[in-house]
Amino acid sequence: MGEPALKRVVRRLMAARKMREGQELVVVVPADKYAPNLTERVSAALARYCALKIEDNDAQLQVLRRKAGRLLLRGILILAVCVGLSSLFRGDMITFLRPLIGITFGVSKGGYGA
Repeated sequence: MGEPALKRVVRRLMAARKMREGQELVVVVPADKYAPNLTERVSAALARYCALKIEDNDAQLQVLRRKAGRLLLRGILILAVCVGLSSLFRGDMITFLRPLIGITFGVSKGGYGA
């Protein structure tokens, strides 16, 4: 399927909510593929895979935090502009826009900013 079997197994276990601490992964190898140092090689490969996956997850978290920070700043800026405009329209400085806004939004004379 073009993806590591370990990744597929972990995803299936996580989807089934069967992952618990202390679980063991048992790799069954056909007898003709078995080599004397296979256990050590598989353990080393799993350790490398886990280390790289942790490093990749950390990098993805940093990118996500950076994006979230930018979006938060953008949201605060939009909120500040909206609050400023609201204060401006509700104040007495722009009295000529008050009837236009009241007509546009369907607010009765007594119900807007009185």
